[in-house]
Amino acid sequence: MNVRRLLALLMLAACSRAPAPKAPPATPPSRLRGAVAEATDDTVVIDAGLDCVHARVRCELAACRAELHNECASPIVCGLDVIATCDAAPLPLAVEATARESVPVDSATTLEATADCGARSVIGARIGNLHCR
Repeated sequence: MNVRRLLALLMLAACSRAPAPKAPPATPPSRLRGAVAEATDDTVVIDAGLDCVHARVRCELAACRAELHNECASPIVCGLDVIATCDAAPLPLAVEATARESVPVDSATTLEATADCGARSVIGARIGNLHCR
């Protein structure tokens, strides 16, 4: 093999290397206030509006459930607003549901809001808002 051919093969090999894949971005520890959680079977950490409240939300077909833990110095009141999408002609119909509850200091509770589509089939549900004060 001559030197030119060897150099050409080395240059070709150096240029054809695939770049290393980039690392995926880090998943944020919680969603920002006002973020929307689409209907899913996964539990999502979500901001409840107070640093001392920890919330995880799970949405199913027409309902969303929030597991709340109050680490605040005083009792709080939390509200969960859910928006379900119902199959209706000619356009889908949005139906809202709300759940509110008082949460004592250093305790946990579950809020569940279920939207009713009546005779229509449910397409999915999402969090409209979760807020504690």
